[in-house]
Amino acid sequence: MVEIHRRSKVVADSSFGEAFSIVGERFSSSNVACNADMYPAEVRKFCSLDEASNNLIHSAMRQLNLSAHAYQRILKLARIIADLA
Repeated sequence: MVEIHRRSKVVADSSFGEAFSIVGERFSSSNVACNADMYPAEVRKFCSLDEASNNLIHSAMRQLNLSAHAYQRILKLARIIADLA
């Protein structure tokens, strides 16, 4: 069991390292340090959605009565997940 945990930790550490390097490259020319620090302009630039995804998220926002701030947070979280994948 301990060996499985160690292997999982190594895989996770390498994934996080790769994600940090991706984020570092993305924001190398700005004063943003991580996805969570993105301003709306950066979110629009780095978190673009295709038409189907855009329709889905707007439908969910209407049904769940989500704010524009929630929309920004959802896109930032999606960017984080994409960086880790």
